[in-house]
Amino acid sequence: MVKGIDRDERWFAIRTRTKSEKWVIRQLQNKNIEAWVPLKTEVKKYPGRVRKTEKPMIYGYVFVRVSHQDYIHVLQTENVYDFVRFENTIPSIPDSQIELLKYVAGEIENPLITEEPIQKGDKVEVISGDLTGLRGDLVEFKGKKRVVVRLDNVGLSLLLEVPKDRLIRVLD
Repeated sequence: MVKGIDRDERWFAIRTRTKSEKWVIRQLQNKNIEAWVPLKTEVKKYPGRVRKTEKPMIYGYVFVRVSHQDYIHVLQTENVYDFVRFENTIPSIPDSQIELLKYVAGEIENPLITEEPIQKGDKVEVISGDLTGLRGDLVEFKGKKRVVVRLDNVGLSLLLEVPKDRLIRVLD
């Protein structure tokens, strides 16, 4: 058994053939497997018409919510190469990160944001910009629009100044 997949349904990333992400999703859904890819709408203007197309935000990857019993069914799908692995481990993706991706892709209009204002010491998450998805602690306010956030990742503690409107308070 491969480490990282058990009997509970969890989100995983799979590698697919580029430009076949939407086709792979349809094939997985036909097998009753929940699959999703963040899409962006692209508008192209031609003489006399406008064409809108939806393209993946991340080429070559699809997210699936599966249990151990569906693992083989995913791999047996045409144009699916493998689960994304780190060494011999297949890491699961927390539901909160999938929700964040759906928010960034515009599929969720109102993310789980508390109505309470954020305060020093609160756990926060960056919801837009290059640091999207990173979590940390609010350290101090720098005026009305900017805050300093301590991000503890990979054993490093970084202090970064972030626009206040790019943060949400997260509940543990």
